[in-house]
Amino acid sequence: VLFDVQKDQRQDVAALLKSFNVGTYEEVPIVTMRLAAIKDRRVEEIRTDTTSRIPGWALRREYRSTYRSTLAATEKIVAGTWHAKVSSDAQPIPISLEKGIAENLGVTLGDELEFELQGVSLTTLVASIREVDWQRLQPNFFAVFPEGVLESAPQFYAVVTRADSSQLSADLQRAVVERFPNVSMIDLTLVLNTLDSILARVSSAIRFVAMFTIL
Repeated sequence: VLFDVQKDQRQDVAALLKSFNVGTYEEVPIVTMRLAAIKDRRVEEIRTDTTSRIPGWALRREYRSTYRSTLAATEKIVAGTWHAKVSSDAQPIPISLEKGIAENLGVTLGDELEFELQGVSLTTLVASIREVDWQRLQPNFFAVFPEGVLESAPQFYAVVTRADSSQLSADLQRAVVERFPNVSMIDLTLVLNTLDSILARVSSAIRFVAMFTIL
């Protein structure tokens, strides 16, 4: 996965991937924003409210959101209506929230959230709730906007690709770093192999303790 690919780098990154005989599997726009209000209550007010049950991290975090017209393979609608595209002047903007974050924020269908995007206020309406499979290693999001609203906003891209060997992956990472110093690249295969190794050791330790206990 390549992170922080800028708009003007998209074609050059795609050309580099093609030169290594790997194609772009997925290209996802990411727009960073912060939560400003929940159901007309300012976040600052909620954070000072000692009776609020909304977790502090959900109020303070930087929300990395995306926009698209279709659902991803890792998600499904469990309530409400999915909006594929709206006009640029739509108010409020119908968005889709992930089920867990909706519960943490205490919102449901029809509730309004206000986001702040570099000083610009975005009033949104929870139009649908999604269930997301977070175990699938691909870009997933708490908030998904419809097409037609965020296209001109400051954004970067996450690009997902696949290499057939560890050597090809290493060569590709080296080329990306040399040509695009701002782009971060994560080898998910290496991450998974490391996790598998750690879990195998944990499993062995648990079996040893179990045998010791039995003895």
